[in-house]
Amino acid sequence: MTKVCAAVVIAVLSTAITTVAQSPPATAAGIAEQLRQLSLNPTAIYRVRDLHLSRGDIKIYLNEGILAFAAPVAGHSVAAVFSTQDVEAGDAEILVLPLQRSERASLARYTKTPNLDEHFNQAIFLFTDETYSELLRQIEQGMVRKEVTLADQITTHWNPTIRNVAGDLDVRIAGSLLDNHPPGRGFFYGIIGSPRLQPFDVMYEPTEREPIVIGQISSEAPGGPQFRVWASFAGHHAPAANSVQPATLSDFRIDSTIHSDLSMSSVTKFTAVPRESGSRVLELDISNRMKVTSASIDGRPAEVFQRESIRDSDEFHVSSFLVVADKPFVQGQALTVEIHHAGSVIEDTGHGVYFVSSRNAWFPHQLVDFANFDLTFHCPENLNVVSTGELLSDDVSGGVRTVHRRTIAPARFAGFNLGNFESVATTQDGYH
Repeated sequence: MTKVCAAVVIAVLSTAITTVAQSPPATAAGIAEQLRQLSLNPTAIYRVRDLHLSRGDIKIYLNEGILAFAAPVAGHSVAAVFSTQDVEAGDAEILVLPLQRSERASLARYTKTPNLDEHFNQAIFLFTDETYSELLRQIEQGMVRKEVTLADQITTHWNPTIRNVAGDLDVRIAGSLLDNHPPGRGFFYGIIGSPRLQPFDVMYEPTEREPIVIGQISSEAPGGPQFRVWASFAGHHAPAANSVQPATLSDFRIDSTIHSDLSMSSVTKFTAVPRESGSRVLELDISNRMKVTSASIDGRPAEVFQRESIRDSDEFHVSSFLVVADKPFVQGQALTVEIHHAGSVIEDTGHGVYFVSSRNAWFPHQLVDFANFDLTFHCPENLNVVSTGELLSDDVSGGVRTVHRRTIAPARFAGFNLGNFESVATTQDGYH
């Protein structure tokens, strides 16, 4: 190679390396956009037999049928579909045996059986764990052939559906792809097409207190479609939830203004200590009635990704959102997080009686954390606020009442009530 050619090659390589190094980090919004364009890979469609997956106490057997993988998202394979259509003797089966009697009773209420043993003919799988590598390894070891002739038929039929489902889980998928988790800590989500039960969902997420969830979207719920949990439990050998949460949250300082129309705007500050290095994301919960408007980490603006989702909301209308930093966290290095959020969680029921919905979920939080709370409320002077914590001050100025409270021991939640209260105080034997 001549010196000129070598110089050209070095220059090209240097440019490529510089381009990669300068490429912006992935964002949650960018991943969500890829999920909206998700499609099956025409070259990754297989006729399979005797494949199996185990996720906690969820056992899935793909006895015979067509399995198709989706194209990668942010460099990761995150979706697949299974179908027995046009496959003679096609079959698949899912088996879930809840440990607790209460969960078996709950499951029986919806499925007429305390243990789930259901044959199905189609399914959508979404995952950020080792599902792709496990299935591909079994495919490579078995007598499997590619079904390239079915590519047009399968992609045309399934692409709109997987985009819709992936879009409904985009917060969960984006958070998992950005948290730099070990493969075994990713989640698995299946939408199972059962002729008897109609489509239902199963989830395994090892970072949750109850990693296994079985349920179904119900259109009969008041207020529109809602995800109805059939059963949720830890299963055998489930990890302790607080041992796998990516960060510990503490020292909440919340300043909230309750306006005359009862809408609310708040600034929540807290300390987050990452348990591992490499992640750039904090996944937090908040009421769907609250909109997160902005966030910062250590004073630097952070991306906020929040979307309403039927599958990703619980029965109390609480769902997750993401705060994404511009650089990876360092294990044990405390972060100062500030989140601005606003919404309407207070309802006037008449006669001076107010109801606070989402009483414990009006601020960003994680369910497993105990923390100290310093709470300040500003409201019209004719109203009073009572909340978690000891009263430090209650002052009125310029038509605005300011109430300041602080906990004396760590608590999991911080709730409040609003009203035109009367109070009585007494002191006896040194106790007030």
